[in-house]
Amino acid sequence: MLGSTGCAASAAGAAGAVARQAAASGVWVQVNPGTTTAGFKLSVRADCGDNSNAATVTSAAFGTLTVQPWNTLLLAEVTVPQTTKPATYEVKVTCRTGSTGTTTLTILAGDQPAAGNQAPPPPGPHTGGGFLAGGGESGGGTRWFDGPTTWLFGSATALLLAGLLAAASVRRRRVRVR
Repeated sequence: MLGSTGCAASAAGAAGAVARQAAASGVWVQVNPGTTTAGFKLSVRADCGDNSNAATVTSAAFGTLTVQPWNTLLLAEVTVPQTTKPATYEVKVTCRTGSTGTTTLTILAGDQPAAGNQAPPPPGPHTGGGFLAGGGESGGGTRWFDGPTTWLFGSATALLLAGLLAAASVRRRRVRVR
């Protein structure tokens, strides 16, 4: 039989194993801002590994909501009800697979969110690794033949060649007519 110390140690070990399992599976949830007041909007982001299916987020601070797939994450917005009391609340995501992840949300007393804690806009679309934005190099360097200069030089060369071909064509026609 285990004593109270043994039970506490095995419970801590089990909790650690669950936390390691959630971290290994890549399941997490995030609220932004993490500190706010009742009546303000939060952005909720989550990751269930395979983010092609919706997941459920629950908290005593705002109830239950569904985060929907958007780009590579699961996203939703929620307004904290005016009746929510100041405290620190657990926010838990439950994925379709049964995996879970948690974070905390702090609700402050008052009617204004903590300074600088405004919900951010959703992230932009993932359009690649930025290879072309850095001038064609993964390091982001710029060479003399990158960018608008290349297009200008190429366009000018194409126009010059087209003009030379047109002139040669007209000259041949004049030679044949005589």
